[in-house]
Amino acid sequence: MPTPFDLLQANYLQGYWNSNPQYTAPYLMEALFTPTKQKADNVKLLNGQDIYPAPLDYTKEDSPALPVERGSLSTGTLPTYKFKNSLNLNENDFKDLNNALASNDRNLVLTITKKLYDDQANLLIRARFTREYYAIQALLNGKLTIGNLVADYGYESFQSVTASKPWTDAASNPYDDIRSVKDTASQKSGTSLNRALMNSTTMFTLMHNEALHNTIFAGSVSPQGNILTEPMVLQWFSAVLGLSVVVYDKGWNDNGTFSKFIPDGKVILLPGSANTPIGQMNFVETPEEDLSGTAGMGNVALFDTGVSLLTKASDDPVTVKTIVDEKFVPTITVAKQVFILDVLASK
Repeated sequence: MPTPFDLLQANYLQGYWNSNPQYTAPYLMEALFTPTKQKADNVKLLNGQDIYPAPLDYTKEDSPALPVERGSLSTGTLPTYKFKNSLNLNENDFKDLNNALASNDRNLVLTITKKLYDDQANLLIRARFTREYYAIQALLNGKLTIGNLVADYGYESFQSVTASKPWTDAASNPYDDIRSVKDTASQKSGTSLNRALMNSTTMFTLMHNEALHNTIFAGSVSPQGNILTEPMVLQWFSAVLGLSVVVYDKGWNDNGTFSKFIPDGKVILLPGSANTPIGQMNFVETPEEDLSGTAGMGNVALFDTGVSLLTKASDDPVTVKTIVDEKFVPTITVAKQVFILDVLASK
């Protein structure tokens, strides 16, 4: 029969985490950034720009071939960022669990272990939120600055666009704004933008946009009385603009205030379809993983490709310390094809 110490070790928590869908369901960026892992601290960055297709030059017989401009390719490295937190399970926790085990009350044991596992798992949730936050920050800004480490993805100035008028303005026209961004992407990089990410506040703004309302209900007997719904907007975006829109409202606790990963008024436009990856989430081995199995190191388990969880017991006072450690940086393989549209700002 396992002891209280046994039940609170990393391998037990790993089984609990993997068997609970609320922990394993992917966040949006986990679907768009393929996880990889390496040993080196720095991650190679390749940024390229293809030349927009053009016809071959006309020449006469026996004429030499005319040289053409090559696409650009720049290489560099990105720093990886380290994040780590810990949590202690104390003597009172052990007393409660020990009493439950002694009572042979299975339901009581399950209730207490679930509470303790949820406390430990909270560190893993924070690790997932950290990656989600920084992946979206990289997409929105084309750059990550944490401490004195900067990861620059090489965005061009034309990739950040402001709507001609805020979409809350009666004179605004979302169709024209998005069509303009799609045209710019096509002309500058030969890119077809097929996906859009936004939060529900931005979607609500679209649902109440006068120009969009009148366009969708054109020909109706009484367009003013019709209500524009989210499914109608999504269908219109798909049919008219060729955009698959994802409304994403996950966020985090920002000093007591809920903040969404995608801010109000920001639309992220991407190439590809469905969950086609746009980059990689590059993990680096943590010291805990590297030293796993070393005498006195404690119990180490791996989560989400590159997140290590270490549990280690102390005897005075009796505690089990849980440490979650991750070191990563996102890379955007389509960095030159990402466009950000600000729909609430004024030009």
